[in-house]
Amino acid sequence: MKGKKKKTFTSSLAKKQKANPFERLGNKRTRRVAALNDRVKGSFRDVAKARAKSESRRKAGLLADLARERRENEFIDRRIGADLDESRQSELRFQKAAESRASKRQKQITKNEEEPLTHSGKALGLDDDFEEEINEEEREVAELDEEFAALAPLLAPEMIKRRQSARKYMRADDYDMTLRELMSERRAQATEPAWSREEVARRELLALDNAALLPTECPGTSHDLEACLKQIENGFLDISAAFESLRIVFSPRLPGRSATDFGNLATAIISFTKQKIDQLYIDAAATTIIKMAHDAPREIALALKTELLDTVFAKKEYVISLTELCLLRILPRIRSPRALLRRGIIILAHFLARIQNDEFLLGCLACLVAHELEPHLYLPEVQAFLKSAQPIEPITQAQIDWLKSLGPQEPKIQEQFSGVEPPPTIEPRIEHRLMNKHDAHLDGPTAQLKHTKRLLNRERRGAMRELRRDADFLHSLRSKQQNEDLSSKRSDRQKNYNWIQDRSAKGWQ
Repeated sequence: MKGKKKKTFTSSLAKKQKANPFERLGNKRTRRVAALNDRVKGSFRDVAKARAKSESRRKAGLLADLARERRENEFIDRRIGADLDESRQSELRFQKAAESRASKRQKQITKNEEEPLTHSGKALGLDDDFEEEINEEEREVAELDEEFAALAPLLAPEMIKRRQSARKYMRADDYDMTLRELMSERRAQATEPAWSREEVARRELLALDNAALLPTECPGTSHDLEACLKQIENGFLDISAAFESLRIVFSPRLPGRSATDFGNLATAIISFTKQKIDQLYIDAAATTIIKMAHDAPREIALALKTELLDTVFAKKEYVISLTELCLLRILPRIRSPRALLRRGIIILAHFLARIQNDEFLLGCLACLVAHELEPHLYLPEVQAFLKSAQPIEPITQAQIDWLKSLGPQEPKIQEQFSGVEPPPTIEPRIEHRLMNKHDAHLDGPTAQLKHTKRLLNRERRGAMRELRRDADFLHSLRSKQQNEDLSSKRSDRQKNYNWIQDRSAKGWQ
């Protein structure tokens, strides 16, 4: 029989290690310990040892289970119809494609289609043009206006009573009181620009000198006019101011002045200008004659016929000077010419056409603008002139046909505008293009609508370009005119300043 092995104290200590007192954690005691140092099982636990043991247990248990089951992440498709099989999905896909093809086929517009084209539930074929709707609305408004005009006399007393009764109960608030005060205040009046004392004195002295230098009798010949101009040339800065002063002083509208003397003055101005081959004299005479024609048109017509038409016929060498040609071109600018003057222009143009001189013919063709006012008065003369005008043969027949189409008719008053003419409307040009151009691709209403929109946009862009060009031209013209006015004002002020300095140096004697 083997003997028992004795346990030594050292071997038990080697096998069982003491726990770290700092890692030990006391548990809740279920009972009290009366004796000191009496060991109770479960009173303390080793946290580090328990944590290490739990990690090893998880590695041995959970990881083994996961490896055994071989689990992986899966995507669950929850779309509509995703849970169907492949055959059912292919059937649904084919059905959807067939429906899309059918919808596209219905949208195509063909000639043989019986279904009408609609827009917002309304057939386009039954829809009238917007112009007819506008005309219908205008007719309804006109009928309502007529009905109201018929009832207005009956409603007038009642409306007046209502207004008077309403005024009794209305009280003027602060805004109305302030508005009335502002309306009753005196408004600012435009005054002359601020002139210096020297300039005011210069203007007054110049007016006195001009009034003293003007003649008392109207000059009737070119010699009298030349003597008169020599007498007053020191008081006026230019010839246009002298002509304008003579026109104002001897106007037949003033009491004691006769139209005959006024016509003699026009004759003297024309004959005097023909002797002076200068553009400054021609412009001044043209401006003065046009203004004189408004005061005495008959006398001015006789003066122009005597000094221009008769003298041209009297010349045997058939030569017209440059001054006479320039004066002839101002005749159409007279707004109210008499029949005598117009017939003289036609005869002169007919005479020059027989000479077949291009320069003279083109110079006097501008005088025929007057025949557009009353063409039925002298159609034979104009037709004879056009037939004899050989240099303009391509347009002769067209003008004759146009004159024949007029025939005897009542004269029409045509207003003359000096502004920029507005661009023509866009709709007639679009209609003309649509009527004269046929395209097989434009048979459908949608294609025609698109084509019309393209034409409309093109015409709108062209009109906008023309408006921009007109605006640029007017802007440049206005700036140029302002610069010229500014330079003329500066030159006049410099002349006045020099004159004042000269007078002050001489002692104002």
